[in-house]
Amino acid sequence: MSAHERIPPGELGDPEPTGADAALRRAGERARRVAAAAGQAVVVFENEELVWEKPGWEYLPQPRDTDGAGT
Repeated sequence: MSAHERIPPGELGDPEPTGADAALRRAGERARRVAAAAGQAVVVFENEELVWEKPGWEYLPQPRDTDGAGT
């Protein structure tokens, strides 16, 4: 088989790439964090349509306990 021949569907096993769903979720979370920090909205696919979503405070960096008194 040459490098340019097409591989029939199913020949490589599961067509869903391993970890693709998790990678897409991580990318979405990062996009929301960046948008929240910039005060911008993101476009998401929800209920079979594109909608604008303004990420809330939960996506902003949270202050960390730096005085050493915390748990």
